[in-house]
Amino acid sequence: MSNLCLLSAEASFLMESSDDEKDGVYGNYMPKELGHSLASNGTKFVDEVLNGQSERCLENFRMDKPVFYKLCDILQGKGLLRHTNRIKIEEQLAIFLFIIGHNLRTRAVQELFRYSGETISRHFNNVLNAVMAISLEFFQPPGSDVPPEISQDPRFYPYFKDCVGAVDGIHIPVMVGVDEQGPFRNKNGLLSQNVLAACSFDLKFHYVLAGWEGSASDLRVLNSALTRRNKLQVPEGRYYLVDNKYANMPGFIAPYHGVPYNSNEFPSGYHPQDARELFNQRQFLLRNATDRTFGALKERFPILMTAPPYPLQTQVKLVVAACALHNYIRRENPDDVLFKMYEQETILQIDESLAPLEGEQAMMHIDTHDLEVGFEAEQLELSAQLRDSIATEMWDDYIRDLAAMKQMASTNSENGSKNEAPSSTEAQQQPQIRMPTLEEVRAQEVWNNCAVRSVASGVIGGGFGLFMGMLLGAVDNPLMQEQMTGRQQLVYHAKQMVRKSWSSAKTFAVMGVIFSAVECVVEKSRAKHDTTNTVVAGCVTGGTMSAKDMHRWDILFYS
Repeated sequence: MSNLCLLSAEASFLMESSDDEKDGVYGNYMPKELGHSLASNGTKFVDEVLNGQSERCLENFRMDKPVFYKLCDILQGKGLLRHTNRIKIEEQLAIFLFIIGHNLRTRAVQELFRYSGETISRHFNNVLNAVMAISLEFFQPPGSDVPPEISQDPRFYPYFKDCVGAVDGIHIPVMVGVDEQGPFRNKNGLLSQNVLAACSFDLKFHYVLAGWEGSASDLRVLNSALTRRNKLQVPEGRYYLVDNKYANMPGFIAPYHGVPYNSNEFPSGYHPQDARELFNQRQFLLRNATDRTFGALKERFPILMTAPPYPLQTQVKLVVAACALHNYIRRENPDDVLFKMYEQETILQIDESLAPLEGEQAMMHIDTHDLEVGFEAEQLELSAQLRDSIATEMWDDYIRDLAAMKQMASTNSENGSKNEAPSSTEAQQQPQIRMPTLEEVRAQEVWNNCAVRSVASGVIGGGFGLFMGMLLGAVDNPLMQEQMTGRQQLVYHAKQMVRKSWSSAKTFAVMGVIFSAVECVVEKSRAKHDTTNTVVAGCVTGGTMSAKDMHRWDILFYS
């Protein structure tokens, strides 16, 4: 399957030498929705914006005036853009930013700027290629320091001290010809390109790979990013966080599968039950930096939210260029108001006191045949051990802190003061809580499986029924007992014990399976362990057994 590679500074940039002759003025009308209260041509409009308040520049060109002027200087200094007789560099850049910042078509922009459609299109592509030529300068690889978003948060440090960011994919709408639509149609039936991005925790992009068809799996796109010439670099001994669409492998730590891992499954008021749940919860809180980064990107450049009518190559370039400009603005003006909007959605606002689950997390199968990177079994095992060690250390500290908080609350309650903390001597006398080992946690997870619990309950019920049947068969006296010899009575009781034991064992086994299965399903769906689960399971079991008995009576009656 073909894919379009990440375009970089290595792509050649050729400026047309005939710009002066080609820049023509478009002299028709200006629509009211665009031209009201604006200047009579593009030059005056750009001058008005750049001479006005900085907020107006941000509104129209998606960046503050100092950042805008510095970008013009960079592009001019590198010889990527130049003034023409009719259009200055500032106006060329303004045309490009106005289009991608408002998702406008060439027709609307040419009527606002008063240039021909050919002129608008040519300068749009010139600026796009110029930004692409320096895009790699704006994508910085992760550094060696621990990100402050981790080091300054006790929920994440020291557990994720070697984490450098998060990797995720996003589907950007595309417009392609009918003959090309098949591969670009994603699982939702929409045409898109699957874009992979490695993000830092401060809303920047480390790496972007655009152009893969929407039908391509996320793992396959990641494999492409790891094997191409301009590949995603993961520092030695460090790793990125990924979601459950990816495999847990060297350089990438995924959540535990079959365990809740997102905010919808961790509502307010629910406490993690084991090390895996706690790991998935905190991994999700940290990994949501990708959602906030993508959100800020689309807020600034809404052209990425719809399929623009450009050639596919241009659509791919737009994604990379938009990410590069996003990084440039973040570097030059980290207090930009659009970034502040998404910094407000900080992970620090998400509480760890989480509420009952609304549903059981489904297992997701990872199709590892899409992963062509040559990882040995030993490397994959080490990655699994790394994740387990992080989860165990996190769980140990979590239980220790929870015990300390309970001890403090108990001590304060006894002293009649909720604000008084226990003394150091009292803290040292706190009872030591034995932490469950990882093997014990895994054993508990096996027991929590509904199928395992149902089978075990059926076996236990069958054993109990066997005993009850033997007891009832032993005390059952035959009608002709006085006419039977002792040997005959012994044989009769033995047969009765076997018959009733087998019948009772089957009945109790079925009851045990139904009761345990229903109770387990109800418990997982409600995420509560109380008498309601038992009552519901008892009602369902009783109803099922009654219906079964009624069916037997119907058969006997009608036969």
